[in-house]
Amino acid sequence: MNKMKEIRHKDLVKKSLPIAADMVLLPLVWLIEIYLISYISIAAIGIFGLIAQIIILISTFFFTLNTGSSILILKSKEDNNTEYANHIFSHTIAVAFYFSLIIGILFYLSIPSIEKLILKTKVPSVNSFLKIVAITIPVMSFNFIYTGLIRSCGEGNKSFGINLIISIINLAALLFYFHNKELFIKNGIKIAGFCLMFSNIVGFILIVFFSVIDFFNLKLKVVDFIKLRPEIIKKIFKRSFYIGTEQLLWASGQTYLTFLAGIFSPVILASHNIVRSIQSFITMIYQGIGINFFVHYNDAIDKSKLLKKVLLHTFITVILIILIIIIFHNFVITFFSNFNENYYKKIDSVKYIQYIKEGLFVMLSFQFFKALNIIVSYGLKKADELKWLTRVTLISTILFVLIGGFLGTKFFHNKIIVIWIIIGIDEIFKSIMNFYKLKKEEL
Repeated sequence: MNKMKEIRHKDLVKKSLPIAADMVLLPLVWLIEIYLISYISIAAIGIFGLIAQIIILISTFFFTLNTGSSILILKSKEDNNTEYANHIFSHTIAVAFYFSLIIGILFYLSIPSIEKLILKTKVPSVNSFLKIVAITIPVMSFNFIYTGLIRSCGEGNKSFGINLIISIINLAALLFYFHNKELFIKNGIKIAGFCLMFSNIVGFILIVFFSVIDFFNLKLKVVDFIKLRPEIIKKIFKRSFYIGTEQLLWASGQTYLTFLAGIFSPVILASHNIVRSIQSFITMIYQGIGINFFVHYNDAIDKSKLLKKVLLHTFITVILIILIIIIFHNFVITFFSNFNENYYKKIDSVKYIQYIKEGLFVMLSFQFFKALNIIVSYGLKKADELKWLTRVTLISTILFVLIGGFLGTKFFHNKIIVIWIIIGIDEIFKSIMNFYKLKKEEL
Protein backbone atom coordinates (compact mmCIF):
# COMPACT_ATOMS: atom_id res chain seq x y z
CA MET A 1 0.00 0.00 0.00
CA ASN A 2 1.39 3.41 -0.98
CA LYS A 3 1.85 5.80 2.00
CA MET A 4 0.99 9.40 1.15
CA LYS A 5 3.10 12.05 2.86
CA GLU A 6 4.09 15.69 2.87
CA ILE A 7 7.26 16.18 0.85
CA ARG A 8 9.46 18.77 2.56
CA HIS A 9 12.02 21.08 0.91
CA LYS A 10 14.70 19.21 2.87
CA ASP A 11 13.58 15.89 1.35
CA LEU A 12 13.75 17.31 -2.18
CA VAL A 13 17.25 18.72 -1.71
CA LYS A 14 18.52 15.56 0.00
CA LYS A 15 17.28 13.34 -2.83
CA SER A 16 18.10 15.68 -5.71
CA LEU A 17 21.78 16.21 -4.89
CA PRO A 18 23.03 12.59 -5.36
CA ILE A 19 20.86 12.13 -8.47
CA ALA A 20 22.11 15.39 -10.02
CA ALA A 21 25.71 14.59 -9.02
CA ASP A 22 25.40 11.19 -10.69
CA MET A 23 23.92 12.58 -13.89
CA VAL A 24 26.48 15.39 -14.33
CA LEU A 25 29.41 12.99 -14.19
CA LEU A 26 29.43 12.07 -17.90
CA PRO A 27 28.97 15.67 -19.16
CA LEU A 28 31.64 16.77 -16.67
CA VAL A 29 34.06 14.16 -17.99
CA TRP A 30 33.30 15.34 -21.54
CA LEU A 31 34.03 18.94 -20.58
CA ILE A 32 37.40 17.96 -19.10
CA GLU A 33 38.16 15.80 -22.16
CA ILE A 34 37.31 18.73 -24.45
CA TYR A 35 39.66 20.90 -22.37
CA LEU A 36 42.48 18.40 -22.95
CA ILE A 37 41.60 17.91 -26.62
CA SER A 38 41.59 21.69 -27.10
CA TYR A 39 45.41 21.43 -26.91
CA ILE A 40 45.31 19.56 -30.24
CA SER A 41 43.27 21.92 -32.46
CA ILE A 42 39.91 23.59 -33.02
CA ALA A 43 39.05 20.81 -35.48
CA ALA A 44 39.69 18.11 -32.87
CA ILE A 45 37.17 19.80 -30.55
CA GLY A 46 34.62 19.75 -33.37
CA ILE A 47 35.15 16.05 -34.11
CA PHE A 48 35.01 15.02 -30.46
CA GLY A 49 31.84 17.07 -29.96
CA LEU A 50 30.20 15.60 -33.06
CA ILE A 51 30.85 12.03 -31.87
CA ALA A 52 29.65 12.99 -28.38
CA GLN A 53 26.38 14.19 -29.94
CA ILE A 54 26.01 10.86 -31.77
CA ILE A 55 26.61 9.06 -28.45
CA ILE A 56 23.92 11.27 -26.86
CA LEU A 57 21.54 10.27 -29.66
CA ILE A 58 22.26 6.58 -28.99
CA SER A 59 22.00 7.06 -25.21
CA THR A 60 18.63 8.78 -25.68
CA PHE A 61 17.17 5.56 -27.02
CA PHE A 62 18.34 3.68 -23.93
CA PHE A 63 17.17 6.51 -21.67
CA THR A 64 13.65 6.06 -23.05
CA LEU A 65 13.74 2.34 -22.24
CA ASN A 66 15.02 3.32 -18.81
CA THR A 67 12.13 5.75 -18.16
CA GLY A 68 9.44 3.40 -19.49
CA SER A 69 10.78 0.41 -17.57
CA SER A 70 11.19 2.48 -14.37
CA ILE A 71 7.46 3.23 -14.42
CA LEU A 72 6.67 -0.51 -14.72
CA ILE A 73 9.22 -1.49 -12.06
CA LEU A 74 7.99 1.11 -9.55
CA LYS A 75 4.38 0.02 -10.15
CA SER A 76 5.32 -3.64 -9.61
CA LYS A 77 7.06 -2.71 -6.36
CA GLU A 78 4.00 -0.73 -5.22
CA ASP A 79 1.97 -3.91 -5.84
CA ASN A 80 4.56 -5.88 -3.80
CA ASN A 81 5.46 -7.92 -6.90
CA THR A 82 9.27 -7.72 -6.54
CA GLU A 83 9.86 -10.83 -8.65
CA TYR A 84 8.09 -9.32 -11.64
CA ALA A 85 9.97 -6.05 -11.11
CA ASN A 86 13.24 -8.00 -11.38
CA HIS A 87 12.08 -9.63 -14.62
CA ILE A 88 11.26 -6.22 -16.13
CA PHE A 89 14.66 -4.94 -14.96
CA SER A 90 16.51 -7.89 -16.51
CA HIS A 91 14.56 -7.82 -19.77
CA THR A 92 15.24 -4.10 -20.19
CA ILE A 93 18.97 -4.58 -19.79
CA ALA A 94 18.96 -7.61 -22.11
CA VAL A 95 17.03 -5.80 -24.86
CA ALA A 96 19.23 -2.70 -24.51
CA PHE A 97 22.40 -4.80 -24.72
CA TYR A 98 21.27 -6.65 -27.86
CA PHE A 99 20.23 -3.38 -29.51
CA SER A 100 23.60 -1.84 -28.58
CA LEU A 101 25.41 -4.67 -30.40
CA ILE A 102 23.46 -3.83 -33.56
CA ILE A 103 24.09 -0.09 -33.12
CA GLY A 104 27.80 -0.71 -32.56
CA ILE A 105 28.03 -2.73 -35.79
CA LEU A 106 26.10 -0.10 -37.76
CA PHE A 107 28.29 2.65 -36.34
CA TYR A 108 31.42 0.70 -37.32
CA LEU A 109 30.11 0.23 -40.87
CA SER A 110 29.27 3.95 -41.14
CA ILE A 111 32.80 5.09 -40.23
CA PRO A 112 33.80 5.75 -43.89
CA SER A 113 30.78 8.07 -44.28
CA ILE A 114 31.58 9.92 -41.06
CA GLU A 115 35.21 10.28 -42.17
CA LYS A 116 34.12 11.84 -45.47
CA LEU A 117 32.11 14.43 -43.56
CA ILE A 118 35.05 15.39 -41.35
CA LEU A 119 37.88 14.76 -43.83
CA LYS A 120 38.70 18.47 -44.23
CA THR A 121 39.51 18.77 -40.53
CA LYS A 122 42.78 16.80 -40.87
CA VAL A 123 42.95 15.50 -37.30
CA PRO A 124 45.26 12.49 -36.75
CA SER A 125 43.94 9.11 -35.51
CA VAL A 126 40.28 9.87 -36.30
CA ASN A 127 39.72 6.44 -37.87
CA SER A 128 41.11 4.63 -34.82
CA PHE A 129 39.02 6.80 -32.49
CA LEU A 130 35.81 6.00 -34.37
CA LYS A 131 36.55 2.25 -34.36
CA ILE A 132 37.21 2.27 -30.60
CA VAL A 133 33.93 4.12 -29.98
CA ALA A 134 32.05 1.54 -32.10
CA ILE A 135 33.54 -1.34 -30.10
CA THR A 136 32.80 0.41 -26.79
CA ILE A 137 29.11 1.17 -27.51
CA PRO A 138 27.68 -2.18 -26.20
CA VAL A 139 29.63 -2.03 -22.90
CA MET A 140 28.92 1.67 -22.41
CA SER A 141 25.21 1.10 -23.14
CA PHE A 142 25.01 -1.76 -20.62
CA ASN A 143 26.53 0.48 -17.92
CA PHE A 144 24.26 3.38 -18.87
CA ILE A 145 20.98 1.45 -18.76
CA TYR A 146 21.92 -0.49 -15.60
CA THR A 147 22.94 2.52 -13.52
CA GLY A 148 20.03 4.52 -14.96
CA LEU A 149 17.49 1.94 -13.81
CA ILE A 150 18.81 1.58 -10.27
CA ARG A 151 18.98 5.41 -10.03
CA SER A 152 15.36 5.83 -11.15
CA CYS A 153 14.25 3.14 -8.71
CA GLY A 154 15.73 4.78 -5.61
CA GLU A 155 19.39 3.66 -5.50
CA GLY A 156 20.93 6.94 -6.63
CA ASN A 157 23.91 6.67 -4.26
CA LYS A 158 24.96 3.30 -5.69
CA SER A 159 24.52 4.50 -9.26
CA PHE A 160 26.58 7.58 -8.44
CA GLY A 161 29.36 5.45 -6.91
CA ILE A 162 29.73 3.26 -10.01
CA ASN A 163 29.63 6.19 -12.44
CA LEU A 164 32.13 8.08 -10.27
CA ILE A 165 34.59 5.15 -10.47
CA ILE A 166 34.16 4.96 -14.27
CA SER A 167 34.70 8.72 -14.59
CA ILE A 168 37.77 8.78 -12.33
CA ILE A 169 39.42 5.91 -14.24
CA ASN A 170 38.63 7.59 -17.57
CA LEU A 171 40.13 10.93 -16.51
CA ALA A 172 43.09 9.41 -14.66
CA ALA A 173 44.09 7.43 -17.75
CA LEU A 174 43.64 10.47 -19.99
CA LEU A 175 45.70 12.71 -17.69
CA PHE A 176 48.44 10.05 -17.54
CA TYR A 177 48.87 10.27 -21.32
CA PHE A 178 48.48 14.04 -21.26
CA HIS A 179 51.83 14.41 -19.46
CA ASN A 180 53.55 13.72 -22.78
CA LYS A 181 51.95 16.59 -24.70
CA GLU A 182 53.77 15.86 -27.95
CA LEU A 183 52.41 12.31 -28.00
CA PHE A 184 48.99 13.53 -26.88
CA ILE A 185 48.73 16.16 -29.62
CA LYS A 186 49.62 13.50 -32.18
CA ASN A 187 47.26 10.77 -30.88
CA GLY A 188 44.94 12.58 -28.43
CA ILE A 189 41.67 11.62 -30.11
CA LYS A 190 42.64 7.94 -30.24
CA ILE A 191 43.88 8.05 -26.63
CA ALA A 192 40.53 9.51 -25.53
CA GLY A 193 38.84 6.54 -27.20
CA PHE A 194 41.07 4.01 -25.40
CA CYS A 195 40.42 5.68 -22.02
CA LEU A 196 36.67 5.61 -22.66
CA MET A 197 36.81 1.90 -23.54
CA PHE A 198 39.04 0.91 -20.58
CA SER A 199 36.98 2.78 -17.96
CA ASN A 200 33.70 1.34 -19.22
CA ILE A 201 35.08 -2.20 -19.20
CA VAL A 202 36.08 -1.72 -15.55
CA GLY A 203 32.59 -0.35 -14.84
CA PHE A 204 31.02 -3.36 -16.55
CA ILE A 205 33.09 -5.77 -14.43
CA LEU A 206 32.11 -3.90 -11.24
CA ILE A 207 28.40 -4.01 -12.10
CA VAL A 208 28.52 -7.74 -12.85
CA PHE A 209 30.40 -8.38 -9.58
CA PHE A 210 27.95 -6.32 -7.50
CA SER A 211 25.03 -8.08 -9.19
CA VAL A 212 26.44 -11.49 -8.26
CA ILE A 213 26.77 -10.51 -4.57
CA ASP A 214 23.22 -8.99 -4.54
CA PHE A 215 24.46 -5.48 -3.78
CA PHE A 216 21.49 -3.89 -5.58
CA ASN A 217 17.81 -4.08 -4.62
CA LEU A 218 16.90 -5.02 -8.19
CA LYS A 219 18.21 -8.47 -9.15
CA LEU A 220 19.62 -9.23 -12.60
CA LYS A 221 18.35 -12.58 -13.85
CA VAL A 222 20.75 -14.11 -16.37
CA VAL A 223 18.04 -16.48 -17.61
CA ASP A 224 16.16 -13.45 -19.01
CA PHE A 225 19.08 -12.80 -21.38
CA ILE A 226 18.67 -16.27 -22.84
CA LYS A 227 14.91 -16.78 -22.59
CA LEU A 228 13.20 -13.48 -23.36
CA ARG A 229 9.49 -13.28 -22.57
CA PRO A 230 7.58 -11.53 -25.39
CA GLU A 231 4.82 -10.21 -23.09
CA ILE A 232 7.36 -8.35 -20.91
CA ILE A 233 9.19 -6.92 -23.93
CA LYS A 234 5.85 -5.79 -25.36
CA LYS A 235 5.01 -3.99 -22.09
CA ILE A 236 8.40 -2.28 -21.97
CA PHE A 237 8.16 -1.00 -25.55
CA LYS A 238 4.50 -0.04 -25.15
CA ARG A 239 5.34 2.05 -22.09
CA SER A 240 8.49 3.46 -23.68
CA PHE A 241 7.06 4.15 -27.16
CA TYR A 242 5.82 7.70 -26.65
CA ILE A 243 8.68 8.54 -24.30
CA GLY A 244 11.06 7.16 -26.92
CA THR A 245 9.48 9.02 -29.79
CA GLU A 246 9.55 12.30 -27.87
CA GLN A 247 13.16 11.91 -26.69
CA LEU A 248 14.47 10.65 -30.03
CA LEU A 249 12.79 13.55 -31.83
CA TRP A 250 14.58 15.95 -29.50
CA ALA A 251 17.97 14.21 -29.80
CA SER A 252 17.65 13.90 -33.58
CA GLY A 253 16.89 17.62 -33.81
CA GLN A 254 19.97 18.47 -31.74
CA THR A 255 22.14 16.17 -33.88
CA TYR A 256 20.73 17.83 -37.02
CA LEU A 257 21.72 21.27 -35.69
CA THR A 258 25.21 19.96 -34.85
CA PHE A 259 25.61 18.66 -38.42
CA LEU A 260 24.37 22.04 -39.70
CA ALA A 261 27.12 23.73 -37.68
CA GLY A 262 29.68 21.30 -39.12
CA ILE A 263 28.64 22.04 -42.72
CA PHE A 264 29.71 25.69 -42.48
CA SER A 265 33.17 25.36 -40.91
CA PRO A 266 35.21 23.45 -38.29
CA VAL A 267 35.35 26.68 -36.23
CA ILE A 268 31.55 26.97 -36.02
CA LEU A 269 31.27 23.23 -35.25
CA ALA A 270 33.86 23.46 -32.45
CA SER A 271 32.28 26.60 -30.95
CA HIS A 272 28.81 25.08 -31.07
CA ASN A 273 30.04 21.90 -29.38
CA ILE A 274 31.63 23.85 -26.52
CA VAL A 275 28.33 25.62 -25.80
CA ARG A 276 26.36 22.38 -26.29
CA SER A 277 28.64 20.53 -23.86
CA ILE A 278 28.14 23.23 -21.23
CA GLN A 279 24.37 23.04 -21.80
CA SER A 280 24.50 19.22 -21.45
CA PHE A 281 26.27 19.58 -18.11
CA ILE A 282 23.67 22.09 -16.86
CA THR A 283 20.78 20.00 -18.22
CA MET A 284 21.81 17.03 -16.11
CA ILE A 285 21.35 19.17 -12.98
CA TYR A 286 17.79 19.90 -14.11
CA GLN A 287 17.31 16.20 -14.87
CA GLY A 288 18.32 15.37 -11.29
CA ILE A 289 15.59 17.67 -9.96
CA GLY A 290 13.11 16.25 -12.50
CA ILE A 291 13.80 12.61 -11.60
CA ASN A 292 13.39 13.49 -7.95
CA PHE A 293 9.97 15.00 -8.76
CA PHE A 294 9.16 11.82 -10.72
CA VAL A 295 10.12 9.57 -7.76
CA HIS A 296 8.21 11.62 -5.15
CA TYR A 297 5.09 12.15 -7.25
CA ASN A 298 3.02 9.17 -6.05
CA ASP A 299 3.94 9.72 -2.39
CA ALA A 300 2.89 13.37 -2.28
CA ILE A 301 -0.39 14.31 -0.58
CA ASP A 302 -0.69 17.58 -2.52
CA LYS A 303 0.87 17.19 -5.97
CA SER A 304 0.29 20.85 -6.85
CA LYS A 305 2.20 21.89 -3.72
CA LEU A 306 5.00 19.48 -4.60
CA LEU A 307 5.25 21.04 -8.08
CA LYS A 308 5.54 24.52 -6.57
CA LYS A 309 8.35 23.40 -4.26
CA VAL A 310 10.21 21.73 -7.14
CA LEU A 311 9.81 24.83 -9.33
CA LEU A 312 11.16 27.03 -6.52
CA HIS A 313 14.25 24.81 -6.26
CA THR A 314 14.57 24.92 -10.05
CA PHE A 315 14.31 28.72 -10.17
CA ILE A 316 17.03 29.13 -7.50
CA THR A 317 19.26 26.63 -9.32
CA VAL A 318 18.84 28.44 -12.66
CA ILE A 319 19.63 31.85 -11.12
CA LEU A 320 22.81 30.48 -9.52
CA ILE A 321 23.93 28.85 -12.79
CA ILE A 322 23.34 32.05 -14.79
CA LEU A 323 25.22 34.18 -12.25
CA ILE A 324 28.19 31.78 -12.12
CA ILE A 325 28.54 31.65 -15.92
CA ILE A 326 28.15 35.43 -16.35
CA ILE A 327 30.79 36.13 -13.67
CA PHE A 328 33.23 33.51 -14.96
CA HIS A 329 32.42 33.52 -18.71
CA ASN A 330 35.90 34.74 -19.71
CA PHE A 331 37.48 31.91 -17.72
CA VAL A 332 35.06 29.40 -19.28
CA ILE A 333 35.98 30.55 -22.80
CA THR A 334 39.76 30.58 -22.27
CA PHE A 335 39.50 27.19 -20.55
CA PHE A 336 38.68 25.66 -23.95
CA SER A 337 41.16 27.73 -25.99
CA ASN A 338 44.49 25.96 -25.52
CA PHE A 339 45.14 24.95 -29.14
CA ASN A 340 48.28 25.78 -31.09
CA GLU A 341 47.40 28.64 -33.41
CA ASN A 342 49.68 27.19 -36.08
CA TYR A 343 46.79 24.86 -36.96
CA TYR A 344 44.64 27.81 -37.94
CA LYS A 345 44.93 31.42 -38.93
CA LYS A 346 44.77 33.97 -36.12
CA ILE A 347 41.37 35.14 -37.40
CA ASP A 348 39.92 31.65 -36.82
CA SER A 349 41.03 31.73 -33.19
CA VAL A 350 39.35 35.10 -32.71
CA LYS A 351 36.15 33.86 -34.36
CA TYR A 352 36.18 30.70 -32.24
CA ILE A 353 36.29 32.72 -29.00
CA GLN A 354 33.67 35.19 -30.25
CA TYR A 355 31.32 32.39 -31.35
CA ILE A 356 31.53 30.69 -27.95
CA LYS A 357 30.72 33.96 -26.17
CA GLU A 358 27.73 34.65 -28.43
CA GLY A 359 26.36 31.12 -28.16
CA LEU A 360 26.88 31.07 -24.40
CA PHE A 361 24.87 34.23 -23.75
CA VAL A 362 22.02 33.18 -26.04
CA MET A 363 21.98 29.82 -24.23
CA LEU A 364 21.72 31.53 -20.83
CA SER A 365 18.71 33.57 -21.95
CA PHE A 366 16.34 30.58 -22.02
CA GLN A 367 17.64 28.48 -19.11
CA PHE A 368 14.54 28.87 -16.96
CA PHE A 369 12.38 27.58 -19.84
CA LYS A 370 14.80 24.70 -20.41
CA ALA A 371 14.63 23.69 -16.74
CA LEU A 372 10.85 24.23 -16.56
CA ASN A 373 10.28 21.96 -19.56
CA ILE A 374 12.35 19.14 -18.02
CA ILE A 375 10.50 19.35 -14.68
CA VAL A 376 6.96 19.50 -16.11
CA SER A 377 7.81 16.76 -18.63
CA TYR A 378 8.57 14.38 -15.75
CA GLY A 379 5.23 15.34 -14.18
CA LEU A 380 3.41 14.61 -17.43
CA LYS A 381 5.23 11.29 -17.81
CA LYS A 382 4.09 10.28 -14.34
CA ALA A 383 0.55 11.44 -15.19
CA ASP A 384 0.70 9.21 -18.30
CA GLU A 385 0.45 12.15 -20.71
CA LEU A 386 3.06 10.71 -23.07
CA LYS A 387 1.03 11.31 -26.23
CA TRP A 388 0.83 15.02 -25.40
CA LEU A 389 4.62 15.25 -24.89
CA THR A 390 5.25 13.49 -28.19
CA ARG A 391 2.88 15.75 -30.14
CA VAL A 392 4.38 18.93 -28.69
CA THR A 393 7.95 17.75 -29.38
CA LEU A 394 7.03 16.65 -32.92
CA ILE A 395 5.46 20.03 -33.76
CA SER A 396 8.37 21.96 -32.21
CA THR A 397 11.04 19.83 -33.90
CA ILE A 398 9.48 20.14 -37.36
CA LEU A 399 8.59 23.86 -37.17
CA PHE A 400 11.51 25.31 -35.26
CA VAL A 401 14.45 22.87 -35.36
CA LEU A 402 14.19 21.41 -38.88
CA ILE A 403 12.48 24.18 -40.89
CA GLY A 404 13.64 27.06 -38.68
CA GLY A 405 17.18 25.69 -38.49
CA PHE A 406 17.45 25.28 -42.25
CA LEU A 407 15.99 28.70 -43.12
CA GLY A 408 17.76 30.52 -40.30
CA THR A 409 21.23 29.25 -41.20
CA LYS A 410 20.52 29.83 -44.91
CA PHE A 411 19.47 33.50 -44.70
CA PHE A 412 21.30 34.83 -41.63
CA HIS A 413 25.04 35.40 -41.45
CA ASN A 414 25.78 34.61 -37.78
CA LYS A 415 25.21 30.84 -37.73
CA ILE A 416 26.05 30.22 -34.05
CA ILE A 417 23.54 32.82 -32.79
CA VAL A 418 20.87 31.52 -35.18
CA ILE A 419 21.36 27.90 -34.06
CA TRP A 420 21.09 28.79 -30.37
CA ILE A 421 18.10 31.07 -30.90
CA ILE A 422 16.41 28.11 -32.65
CA ILE A 423 17.23 25.88 -29.66
CA GLY A 424 15.85 28.55 -27.33
CA ILE A 425 12.57 28.97 -29.25
CA ASP A 426 12.15 25.18 -29.22
CA GLU A 427 12.57 25.05 -25.42
CA ILE A 428 10.30 28.06 -24.77
CA PHE A 429 7.49 26.64 -26.92
CA LYS A 430 7.65 23.20 -25.30
CA SER A 431 7.89 24.54 -21.74
CA ILE A 432 4.82 26.80 -22.16
CA MET A 433 2.72 24.07 -23.78
CA ASN A 434 3.73 21.38 -21.28
CA PHE A 435 3.29 23.65 -18.25
CA TYR A 436 -0.18 24.57 -19.50
CA LYS A 437 -1.06 20.88 -19.80
CA LEU A 438 0.30 20.03 -16.34
CA LYS A 439 -1.68 22.85 -14.69
CA LYS A 440 -4.80 21.84 -16.64
CA GLU A 441 -4.52 18.35 -15.18
CA GLU A 442 -4.65 19.99 -11.72
CA LEU A 443 -1.82 17.93 -10.35
